[in-house]
Amino acid sequence: MRFWTALQFPLCQAALVEDGEIVRTIPCKPPGTPARRVVLVGDYEGMLVVGRRNSIEIWDREGGELIQSVYHPWIYSFHACLQHGQRLLVASATLDVVFSLDLEGEATWAWWAHRDGLAAAPSFVDSKDWASRQLTQEIDHNTAHLNSLRWKSDKVLLATLLRRGAVVAIDIGNGKQPVARIERELADPDIHDFQYVGDRAVYGTRDAIVVGDCVHTGFSYVKRVVALESDQVLFSHENGVTALDGDGARGIDWTLPRPFGFACLET
Repeated sequence: MRFWTALQFPLCQAALVEDGEIVRTIPCKPPGTPARRVVLVGDYEGMLVVGRRNSIEIWDREGGELIQSVYHPWIYSFHACLQHGQRLLVASATLDVVFSLDLEGEATWAWWAHRDGLAAAPSFVDSKDWASRQLTQEIDHNTAHLNSLRWKSDKVLLATLLRRGAVVAIDIGNGKQPVARIERELADPDIHDFQYVGDRAVYGTRDAIVVGDCVHTGFSYVKRVVALESDQVLFSHENGVTALDGDGARGIDWTLPRPFGFACLET
């Protein structure tokens, strides 16, 4: 198995993993400046997406060449990035916003959680010094912490609001102004990466992975989940990457330093 993942703080790097071993990182050493910190990885046209503090980079699949970099003021503490046609869908956790971005840095539409009463308004985004604060400050306000995006259908997204224990369905069908509704309320407020695999709800919590009616405990902060064709679920957690089959038996179980998500996955 081969994939890219993001190694969370303090390393803040993208890492290429082959059969459990890190073989390459972007940047080569843990960055000393906020601008170079990697926060996530994703996929775009078979290439690697690297999320930085305030920008998105497109790299070749092997991580050897930077092809393009895109800046936008709403990229801040962002946790998810999906390809949608020739555009990117971006979810910023501290701002609680989902928006559609082209590779020239132009946003065509946005859904803000505060406009539906689901989070506090991030008014600091409109400040004159936001570009500087975006790059250098950690801002903590009454955020719902929008931490993931998944497709429910070809026109509907699922967004997880971690601190509310809620999943929001966002209909982007008109391509102009999305319409959102609460899809599901969960008892555990610390939920990550809610999605449907067939007719089963799959998501992570602070101490387990939930697959349908089965709760598999013993994992610290399951943050990203991928369904494999072999009826396994592959997921990243604080201590590494694990795969479980339908009976809960472990397949791979690799120790890695705070991996977050998967990109360019080859099984």
